[in-house]
Amino acid sequence: MDNKACLSLVVMIKNTYLNSKAVLNSKAVVNCSKSGTL
Repeated sequence: MDNKACLSLVVMIKNTYLNSKAVLNSKAVVNCSKSGTL
């Protein structure tokens, strides 16, 4: 996943907050965090 995809995902999470705990614990967010995007 590239940085733009990570940032889009983060923006989507911040804008929706639907099932926020499940989304924030998702694999994609963990991977973005590890790559230093968040």
